[in-house]
Amino acid sequence: MSRKGRPLPMSFEARGASVPFESTSLRECRLRVVDLGRELDWEITVPSGMGGTDSRSVMILPWRDVPAFAGMTLRDKELYQRIDDIDDSESPDPFKVREIRIRVDQTMGETEEVRQQAALEVDREKQDRLMTYLSFLAQLTRDCGIRKGDAFMASADTALLMRLTKDKEASKEAGLDASALTERVLSFASEELDAPVKVVNKRLEELTSYMAPFGAVNIEAENKTDGFLTRTRNEIKRMDRTMTQYSKTARTETSDRITLVRFAIKDFLDYVDDRFNQIEQFFSYFMNVFREYDKTKGFAQQIRRDVSYALDGWSHLCRIWFTALDSKEGETIDDAIGYILANLPIMPDEEVNQNDDRSKVRRGFEMARVQMVRTMVNWTDNTVDKELEQRVAAAKEEQAKPKVDPNQVKKRRRAGARM
Repeated sequence: MSRKGRPLPMSFEARGASVPFESTSLRECRLRVVDLGRELDWEITVPSGMGGTDSRSVMILPWRDVPAFAGMTLRDKELYQRIDDIDDSESPDPFKVREIRIRVDQTMGETEEVRQQAALEVDREKQDRLMTYLSFLAQLTRDCGIRKGDAFMASADTALLMRLTKDKEASKEAGLDASALTERVLSFASEELDAPVKVVNKRLEELTSYMAPFGAVNIEAENKTDGFLTRTRNEIKRMDRTMTQYSKTARTETSDRITLVRFAIKDFLDYVDDRFNQIEQFFSYFMNVFREYDKTKGFAQQIRRDVSYALDGWSHLCRIWFTALDSKEGETIDDAIGYILANLPIMPDEEVNQNDDRSKVRRGFEMARVQMVRTMVNWTDNTVDKELEQRVAAAKEEQAKPKVDPNQVKKRRRAGARM
């Protein structure tokens, strides 16, 4: 099958980031950036509903036209506006969209429950940062203990050191001065790097901001609850377990559909688990993290990009499944499975090794999903989108012009700047 014919998007960015609007017409909306050469444009994709419920066809609309297309609640309007206000130098990736969504839901959530949940997410993020920072300190403590010949510091596990550093009563009972230990560890790192303690702590805090979504490092994965990406992964695993249990007593047709959903779940979880393993290996000897700091920052940014995009869109499907499962109504559960199957995230081309056996199985999986093909259609008559054709033609013209400075920030077309 040619690349053009494949149903896989080329990259996570081409697939886009989920935007959790409440409007029914914008459900499963994804926002992506289109590079037109000298400028950028934003567009959304949503399932078209054409070709039946099993179709993978999508409708495309310029981001700036969204308010005119869909009836939006006050909350959705605020979400749209805050995302639209993102600076041209930034990308609307899953992290940025989630951050904005939480802030909007804190004050404009439709129900008190939604507002409280958003406030809880903010509090948990603060806790995630603390736990991640403490785990980094624990790593440094072990490195310091090995170098200084301190048996306790060298052998203590991460969880114990984190608890002693965080809990003053526990550290007092253990005869440990947590503040003095932290000071000693930072001084050790300062000596090793030949840099001021202030620089060491600044790097530590910067790394914490990158890695907090994953939670503490060198903690048994099954026991981790800190880090929203870790919690999302755990939620998908619970969805997989409950689907397996439900399929045991379900009729054959339902069980077969669950098998397809679980294939996609395994595909993404394998990808995410591999990245989590890379994190544990990368941070196993922490002084190297500081010595090669530019490499560390690059790794942290890339791994966060990979996992956040891979998990993007799954929480919504998990909520649909668990809500249906709690209803204990067979028809509701069947409808939920159908919805999930039709809206499963797709692993992009660039993340797939096209030559391995699993890639062949993946393509077979896509065919089994009733030849779900991604097409670009007009909103009303299912014909080729003329505006899309015009944008593609304009992009080709731009590409023929002299290249722009790659370091120059490209301006984005905004409302009122139509072609």
